Amino acid sequence: EDVLVDEAWKADPSLQGSKIVLASRQLALLQSMCRDSVLMTTNGSDVTTVGIAASMRHFEANQETLLKGGSARRLAAKTDVAATEDPHAVDLMHAVQDQWNALKAHLEKVTPQATEALLRSVEEGTASAAESMEAVVTFFGTTTRSTTMLSLEILAPIPLTGDWPAGQTLRLAAQLAEGLINKEQRILPGFNLKHVFYDDKCDPSKGSQI
Repeated sequence: EDVLVDEAWKADPSLQGSKIVLASRQLALLQSMCRDSVLMTTNGSDVTTVGIAASMRHFEANQETLLKGGSARRLAAKTDVAATEDPHAVDLMHAVQDQWNALKAHLEKVTPQATEALLRSVEEGTASAAESMEAVVTFFGTTTRSTTMLSLEILAPIPLTGDWPAGQTLRLAAQLAEGLINKEQRILPGFNLKHVFYDDKCDPSKGSQI
């Protein structure tokens, strides 16, 4: 991820690579907390309520950074995260917060003796929060939105989950490239590229259902 941000910064310092990466990490955190909640109830697991609580605090700190920014400077370095000011992006972030508040209430109740009903609520809450976070990641990854350009959608089946979830990194690279291409307008001028990601779960049978 750091290499991708470095290259994106060199190509165009205005492209918010670090912000895209941070939003993507939020997705990974949601999935991690859900997985740890289930693992905690299994014998021999080293997952603790303290660990999950730390992940929750980490998630909330990241949300604060995504919304309010992570530097007093105006993108003076590639690791800076600018405050979210676009009204639509703010609405998307608030939608994530609403879903997170509901999920957090369930996560705070998770113990090694958690019931199946509680774990199901955690899984459903994670799915809802992840869906809202996906919308945020997609928005931050698309830097050019011109109504005068023709939209060109690119179907991108990648393994976001499954046995080899390398799609998280692949998606990040694609979004950074998409932003650069749309901004510079050197490749396919007049078109606004937009990736449509599909989770094939690293499963050929799933990918063939597109």
